[in-house]
Amino acid sequence: MAAHVLAKGQTNADKRASVRVEGLKFGGKAMKYAARMIALCSWLVCAACGPPWVVVTATDPNPLPAEREFVVDEVRYEKVLVGDASESGWLRKQDEKQRAAWDTGKRRLSQRYAESLASHLPEVKFAKPNEADAFVVRSRVTFIEPGFYTVTAARPTQVNMTVEIANRAGRAVDVIEIRATAPATMSAPTIAERLASAAETLGERTAEYLRSRVFP
Repeated sequence: MAAHVLAKGQTNADKRASVRVEGLKFGGKAMKYAARMIALCSWLVCAACGPPWVVVTATDPNPLPAEREFVVDEVRYEKVLVGDASESGWLRKQDEKQRAAWDTGKRRLSQRYAESLASHLPEVKFAKPNEADAFVVRSRVTFIEPGFYTVTAARPTQVNMTVEIANRAGRAVDVIEIRATAPATMSAPTIAERLASAAETLGERTAEYLRSRVFP
């Protein structure tokens, strides 16, 4: 049986959720993008049957039950894919208004994510970087489907995120993958608004995972 090799930008969740079609060979950005969307649908179906995260690493024995404070790093975006392109490649095709909305959206995502995480896990204290000697929540956005809204058509925004829980020495003890979608509607027509909405869900899911580890 042929080994399944992860494509660039593909996560372990994509690998587990994807459906291989033997004998067919796809090429081009459009087909890669279509494959990613198919994998997303499969992932969402699977997620509906269990927790809304995929565990990449969970240290055993669990080192988190004694922790009651965490530092939350700024959300990172290095090497993020936007649709079927790099962030820089996608931005080159946008006008000035869209580029400004994109920058605003990333700032809102980071802020809303931290706020959502804290509000959904009030039993634990969350600090900003360099404000506490504690385990660190390190989050990196790996993929964004920007979506769009017009009067006649719309596509939701989707955000994929990898979350690491690092110990005081900086080593990741737990790693999970989470996703969130935000509908493109009349009340959320811009990418900035939808990224903020997705961040609320991502923060909630991170909080749910932390609760399962801090209070097992």
